[in-house]
Amino acid sequence: MKRQPMRSAIRFKSAHDIRAWVTASGIEGSDRIRTVALKSLRGSAALIGLENGTQLFVKRCASGSASAEFGALGFANDNVALHPYRAVMPPFVHYDNRTRVLVTRGLAQHVSIEEQCNGFLPDVDVLRATASRLAGCHGASQSIAVDNRDVDRHMTSPVPVYDRVTPAQVARAVGRDYFAFLRSVQTANDALTDLRASWNADAFVHGDFKADNILVSTRDADAIPDSDIRFVDWELSGRGDRRWDVGSFVGQLVFYWVDSIPPTEAVDPARWPLVSSIQFDDLRRAVTVWLRSYNDAFGTYRSDTGWWRRVMQYAGVFLLHRALATMEFTGALTPLTYCCVHVGKTMVMQPMESLGLFAPHFPART
Repeated sequence: MKRQPMRSAIRFKSAHDIRAWVTASGIEGSDRIRTVALKSLRGSAALIGLENGTQLFVKRCASGSASAEFGALGFANDNVALHPYRAVMPPFVHYDNRTRVLVTRGLAQHVSIEEQCNGFLPDVDVLRATASRLAGCHGASQSIAVDNRDVDRHMTSPVPVYDRVTPAQVARAVGRDYFAFLRSVQTANDALTDLRASWNADAFVHGDFKADNILVSTRDADAIPDSDIRFVDWELSGRGDRRWDVGSFVGQLVFYWVDSIPPTEAVDPARWPLVSSIQFDDLRRAVTVWLRSYNDAFGTYRSDTGWWRRVMQYAGVFLLHRALATMEFTGALTPLTYCCVHVGKTMVMQPMESLGLFAPHFPART
């Protein structure tokens, strides 16, 4: 895989700019573009339809992230043992180092879990197939040395700590309720500090494992084989703690449930399982299926409570990230943000109790 430098820098802010860049790239068939569908509000990504029927996914990334994703694709392609990664990654087409544009083959007849579920929980078959694919990737990479320069790095722990707030952080404060958010999350700071120190870079991980980065085939809604699962957006990937990938998706499932709680009921956590539009028993089933399927595919010992403890804590961190992201969008501590913070803190501070709450039949096999 080689970088392909372009002769001059370009604007990349609209469908017209993307079409012009693709046409000038020299990619086979790029002079016969049929459609351009923007996939980002900032115009930084688009799905290109060519007249020959193929599709290209074109993305301009922030500085550093494009190189990281290009490195991840190269890492998988250059190592025979990493077939599980190649099976889930989008096929590489082109990379321009100067403009930081990455082109991969468009995954026709695939949609993200986010689009497919539309706020509801994924189907059990999708959960099993996704967990199996993720476990296969993690297992394949544990014995592989990372020698590609672009991926010869360890992921930074995604766990935030809130013991000190710098003037720069205050200047970047998101919304009028940022300090209320800080006061709340600081009660979990000891647990967060301990979790951050426990980061164990034991596999090549995706790093941003959430529903809109997991694609499933639309060809057969009644049967989702492993081959119909793809993982996209590897910008945050690297050598990291595989419990972060596993826990992130637990957090995603819990987020769907939290998001289904009526805003008027946010003040009383005891009522949340009773009033959410996603049934709490359905959430429990989904979390249990996810954990059990990953465990069975990877061969993790279910009796290793320390391992699952960290998974649940990372799920809590995922929810804290979601809370902050929501505040960046709304500028306020909304009912959804409050629920995310409350559940996220609980999972970080009481992980085994949270495991018993959200997956009461795990680790026991029923």
